[in-house]
Order: sequence, then C-alpha cells, then structure tokens
Amino acid sequence: MNSLSVAVAGDLNVDIFLKVPALPRLDVSVAAHSAKALPGGVAGNTASHLIELGVDATLIAAVGDDVLGKYLTGRLRGVGISPERVRVINGEPTGVMVIMLLPDGEKAIVGCRGANEHLTITREESREVASLVNHVHASGYMALNRDGGESLLNLLSEAVKAGITTSIDLEGIATQAKHFLPKLKGLITYAFLNKAEAKELCGTEPLTPCIQKLTKALGTTATFIKLGKEGSAVITPHQTEIIKQQEIIRKPTDTTGAGDAFNAATIATLLKGSTPKEAAQEGNKAGAQTCTHLGGFKTNT
Repeated sequence: MNSLSVAVAGDLNVDIFLKVPALPRLDVSVAAHSAKALPGGVAGNTASHLIELGVDATLIAAVGDDVLGKYLTGRLRGVGISPERVRVINGEPTGVMVIMLLPDGEKAIVGCRGANEHLTITREESREVASLVNHVHASGYMALNRDGGESLLNLLSEAVKAGITTSIDLEGIATQAKHFLPKLKGLITYAFLNKAEAKELCGTEPLTPCIQKLTKALGTTATFIKLGKEGSAVITPHQTEIIKQQEIIRKPTDTTGAGDAFNAATIATLLKGSTPKEAAQEGNKAGAQTCTHLGGFKTNT
C-alpha cells in the first residue's frame, strides 16, 4: 500500500458548462455562447486532484448504464483512477449537472444526481476498503442517498475500526440533513464545509463558536471552512485561525470544484504529517488554481 492512499466516496457526474449572457426567464430561451461537457462530481473531482498530487485514490461512486456512464469510466481510466468500485446502476441515469456561467463570473446550477442516489456500500466492502488505504474521505451528499446514509456510516465506522483517519465534506448535510450530524460523532477526523454551508448550519448563532461547538461535539480534530478568495479557517474545539489566500485570481474562469481541490490538497498534506494550518495553506493554493479553468476535474487542464 502506498503510504499516501485515500478512498474517496461520493458523487461522480458529467458537468455541462454553458456560457450564457443571462439566466433564462420562464418561457424564454437563451442562446449559450459555448458549451462543454467534462467529468465532475465531488468525488470524481477530489480523486482526480489526489492522483495529480501523487496520492493513490480509490473511487467509490455510481453511474448509469448509459453513454455518459461509459464516458466517465473511460475518463477515469485515462487519468489513472480505476473504475473497479464504480457501480453501474441499471435503470438510472448518470448524474448530470448543468452549470450556467454568467459574464460576471456568477453561476447557476441545475442537476440530477441520478445513479449517485443509489450508491450503496456494505460493511464488508467498507472493511475491505479500509484495509487497503490509510484515509477515507466521503461526501456529505451520501447522507441524502436512498439508503438514508447507511453506506456513509458503514464506510466511516469501518475506517475508524481499522485505525485510519477519516474526513467528510458536510455539503448536503449542512443544508438538507442537519439531523444526520449526531450520527457522525466519533467517526470524523477532519470536516470540511464552505462559508455558505457554515452559515446555513449555524443560523443566527455566531459562526466561530458554533463551528467550534460542532467540532467538539463530533470529536473532530479540526474543521476547515472554505472562504473563497479570503482563504480558509481552521477551527479546533478551542482555537480558530484564518489562513489568508496568497494566490489571488483576479478574473476566475470558473469556481466549480475549487472546494474539492482544497479538500484533496489539504488531505494530501495532512497525510504527510503537516499541521492543519500548513494543510490549509496548500488547500488554498489548489482551490485558487482550479479557478483558472473550466471544471473541477484536475486533468481538464
């Protein structure tokens, strides 16, 4: 086993980018200036960045039995990610996200998770995966799957039993499944979320003490809040440190997947024995660099 090996579980999608002059109104068509389809999804993006960073990445995801699913598995092989643990779900479409990019850099996203919602991971497979890697990273969207998050808990609990570190991006949970948080207690070494998700999670409560309390309640070593061009925050139960962004992208091409790149670089740096602060600095760099091209799948460059 490579000393740097990570299992990544979550969504794998085809991202369709449309550069539009404005968002369409009801019953009004808008002609896009350009269109491009690329691999994406939080798990696919994260795994691709880990591979680029020299980390062995095992991807656990799902696609439909369709042309888009075949496209994704082919692209995975092309960048050195084995599709062995990518399930093909008959009767369900491959996940698709349509990303409309506006001239000012803002975007709107409409998508269908499709086969992703049907991803299941048994305890037996979770135990096997945990024996092959030294870190497990999962997407919080798995808590929204048809199994009610059972597979997510299987994967994390078996990783803890195996004595390896874990991480989760609280996307999905922070905005749509807050009730799931107590189930993660004792299962998470590192947590990730962005500023908007943190605000949604905390409501009217001040952000820093709220996330500190959450970090302590979950038994998490550190929680990383992604602050976009401002950088990131590293929050432990008793301390908060802002890590300023050093690489400023004056005119970002696209911010899709910047958070996934941050996660990958942070995890890779932590696995090398660096501190959370040092890891967040590397995460900031990776997130910024991803904004210079379309999509969050590293080899799209």
